[in-house]
Amino acid sequence: MIKLKGLAMKKVFVVSKTHLDLGFTDYAENIREKYISNFIPGAIDLARQVNTADKKSFIWTTGSWILKEALENGTPEQKESLTNAIKCGNIVPHAFPFTTHTELLDSDTLDYGLSIVDMSKTKSATPGFTAVRLTRTNPLVCES
Repeated sequence: MIKLKGLAMKKVFVVSKTHLDLGFTDYAENIREKYISNFIPGAIDLARQVNTADKKSFIWTTGSWILKEALENGTPEQKESLTNAIKCGNIVPHAFPFTTHTELLDSDTLDYGLSIVDMSKTKSATPGFTAVRLTRTNPLVCES
């Protein structure tokens, strides 16, 4: 057990959030298509292989925008597979639509970005909570 300024730390959660950079390594549409056709199905397949009903060894957190895109534009099989993966907690939408520098956003843009997870079909499929990792030194914010 780790002691931190008099507090006993009992559990540490390591959360891997995919950094979604549209247009940095390739054209935005090509990256979007790679997520819908390759990355999301690959994450679902990995979760199916390593997770059980009692233990989650792999949970993939990614931006709400790309999940919304996949649910709206994937094949019927991809949509069903993703919906099921979200329902069982193998894929988790991040509250922000994609990686952004929150300190550069005005309040309307910030509100709109946070609303995508609420507008998307992921909301009804998502159990539990939504998390946000703010850029740079900003703290982690969670809602339950």
